[in-house]
Amino acid sequence: MAKICKIYDVLIIGAGAAGLFLAANLRGKSVAVLEKNATPGKKILASGGGRCNVTNRRIDASNYLGNADFVTNILKNLDFKDVLKFFGELKFNEQKQNQFFCESGAKDVLGVLLKRARQSGAQIFCGVCVKSARKILADENGEIADAFLALNGNKFEGSCCNDAPNLTEFDASNLQNVKRNLDEIFEVAAENGDKFYAKNLVVASGGLSYKSLGASDVGYEIARSFGIKVIPPAPALVGFTVQKEEFWFKNLSGVCFPAQILLERAPQKSGDDSKSYSQSKSGDADVSADKFSVRRETIGANLRQPSDKPAPLQMNDLNSQKAVTFAEQRQNGEIELNLTANEAPLDKNREFYESDAKFNASQEIEFNGGAILNGDAKAWKSSQKKRIEIAGDVLFAHKGISGPAVLNASLFWQKGLIEINFCPNFSIETVQKSKKQLSTVLPLPRRFTLEFLRAAGLSDKPYGKYAQAEREKILRLFSYRFAPAGTFGFERAEVTKGGVDTDALEVGCGVKGVRGLYFIGEVLNVTGMLGGYNLHFAFACARALAGRLNAK
Repeated sequence: MAKICKIYDVLIIGAGAAGLFLAANLRGKSVAVLEKNATPGKKILASGGGRCNVTNRRIDASNYLGNADFVTNILKNLDFKDVLKFFGELKFNEQKQNQFFCESGAKDVLGVLLKRARQSGAQIFCGVCVKSARKILADENGEIADAFLALNGNKFEGSCCNDAPNLTEFDASNLQNVKRNLDEIFEVAAENGDKFYAKNLVVASGGLSYKSLGASDVGYEIARSFGIKVIPPAPALVGFTVQKEEFWFKNLSGVCFPAQILLERAPQKSGDDSKSYSQSKSGDADVSADKFSVRRETIGANLRQPSDKPAPLQMNDLNSQKAVTFAEQRQNGEIELNLTANEAPLDKNREFYESDAKFNASQEIEFNGGAILNGDAKAWKSSQKKRIEIAGDVLFAHKGISGPAVLNASLFWQKGLIEINFCPNFSIETVQKSKKQLSTVLPLPRRFTLEFLRAAGLSDKPYGKYAQAEREKILRLFSYRFAPAGTFGFERAEVTKGGVDTDALEVGCGVKGVRGLYFIGEVLNVTGMLGGYNLHFAFACARALAGRLNAK
């Protein structure tokens, strides 16, 4: 039989923030950490511009994208004081937005992590490019008895060593007898042919951000190999590229000033996503699902004649908590509409729901947003979108626009328009009353104002001397709407949005149904805002898992 040299208690893939913090907090365990790069913690060294903002005083789930319940449970394991205590030998400065930066730099933060991990007995192997991971069966002497991937019907699927007994013929009824003297362990294979074995496998491989620092998708591939859903990764905390209409942004490279960005926030997943309801066959209707509530007229009486393009739904009379829907009925009886529904609670916090639909007048309606058609209605809580405001600096770059406010906006942006108020907390009345040139009155860098005017085809003069049509162009400074062409991509992204679906995990980051397999850190579908939130989440995941593994 094939001999296994060593079986670790815990094998960690990734020597980044999550992996090293976990290794540092394990007690009495044999631990190995596998790192793809020649040295550990490359991304830590780059964080915070080399100063490493390790945490934030305002840590809570509202600062993250992802399953709010999961994030809340993770954050319970660690607050900002706990992080500062862990790095107690270092000095930190609390700066704007309640961030804590290391006085001596990120190098010393990494140094503490490495020292604590080694003090806990962890072995760190660098230059190990992990290719795959699977579960195998090994006997009490550390010899491979059989390898398997999944239970298919009554048989195991997988490979077995040439000189080992073939267990694929044993059915489920004999499984316990087969495994009486065998243990399930993990086998992790590297691209160079090396293999590592452990009772517990922790994937802390990070995301795809900062490709030049050795980003890898191996964590996603391991998740998929065990049947775990992966939300498609996307760049986050990243700048926007611009389309031709905003090429004037590029002429302002290096200009930075405070602004406010407005956009819609993607829905947070929580609880059961879909519920069915019924209503009367005519008139107005109420559809409710927990906090979800819409009131509108049925579309049956509001059909337009066939045309080439479906007519969009119109939002009318919001104050009366009613939205009249319009649709198009084609000659074959099929109805098409682009649905936008108004949530109309008794307060002023109205939310909007959007979806596309295509259905037959005689069929049940099944699509996001909740709709009503002479019969059944369906509503999805998870389809809600919230208008959010993000304040902070915007930085113009040769590729487009960046800066803290833009980076945070990238978390929520879904291809479409964003809106920027370049003059927040400034009244246009101040400009209207002034006889000075516009560039000297506005609270903006003069270079920006002049370039804005040039792009709009205007000269710099007192506001009162502009024609009405020209004044409308100037007012765009308070509500400048445009559609970014895209983002700067993973190479410039600070973190990755998307990743391993947290619905597959228990509270302690263990995979449901796969004993001994864990995912922590950036590889998860949890993304924090700028300001130390992502490092803190990585540490909190590690602390939660350390408590679980130490108790074994």
